[in-house]
Amino acid sequence: MEEYANTTPANNARSITVGVITHEKRFDCLAQFLELLSKPLTAYEKWSGQTTELIIVNNSGPEKSRELADILSKSNIATRHTVRQLDSPKNNIATGRNLAIEQSSHQILAFIDDDEIPTTQWLIELAKVMFSNQCAVVSGPVHPQFPAGTSTWLKSIDLHNSLGKLDGDDLRHTATANVLIDLDKIGVLRFDEKYGRSGGSDTEFFFRVTDNYERILWAEKAAISETIPPDRASFRYFRRRCISQGWNFRQIKMERGDITSLPMFKMRAVLVILLSLCVASILLIIRSNKAGNWLKRAFANIGFIIKPSNMLYE
Repeated sequence: MEEYANTTPANNARSITVGVITHEKRFDCLAQFLELLSKPLTAYEKWSGQTTELIIVNNSGPEKSRELADILSKSNIATRHTVRQLDSPKNNIATGRNLAIEQSSHQILAFIDDDEIPTTQWLIELAKVMFSNQCAVVSGPVHPQFPAGTSTWLKSIDLHNSLGKLDGDDLRHTATANVLIDLDKIGVLRFDEKYGRSGGSDTEFFFRVTDNYERILWAEKAAISETIPPDRASFRYFRRRCISQGWNFRQIKMERGDITSLPMFKMRAVLVILLSLCVASILLIIRSNKAGNWLKRAFANIGFIIKPSNMLYE
């Protein structure tokens, strides 16, 4: 008997749209991803008695529209679920997310990335938390799966900030890699396209959600995994990622007026960098798997001070 058969649905379960922003760089893996995604959609429909819809946003420009349409037509997912393709007018992740929000047929919208692996229970676990608490957003963990040969300290890094949270925790902000959103509760809020190429549009968006006294809750059981390709399983990529994220976070905090003194902000970052590098060096010497997260903290704080020569997503 399927896993979802033993789970009682909430009385107020509703239909859900799942939004996926894709790019031509991921087209070769998209068919496999869609096959995996069909399982939690089917599970949710049987658990809730409601319908699901899948929106695939082409973020590669109109010239790639036909190629994506061919992939979808050859996939079995269109025979099992309602699937719609939307072509974004520009290669901007914030634009693609906004398009999914505006074109969603249902009040409840989930986002998942096209390089992730959902479990059968993924959508159910997100929905259980949302429908039980009537919150605006539910977010779940994303666990990286590194290729063979990746160093132990790199594999131990909490890339997606999934550690240290407890089921049901209130969050100040989150990412869109694994979220469920009540569109009625976010109202007219949209992702800021200014951060759509540099990164950080999700952090900035969810800051504004909680500014409006709406809740973001953590769903520990709604965990999914992400396959890390070999070219990203390196110290060089990790360092660039952390510094870029640090710089984006600084820009967001400055725009919000959360940094009252930039010199003091930078001074604190310098102290954190020095402390983090010292601790990381000791942990690396003793081969502790906690070294990676201290290095992550150090490089993120470097991003608080200087902008990298080439941003991660630009």
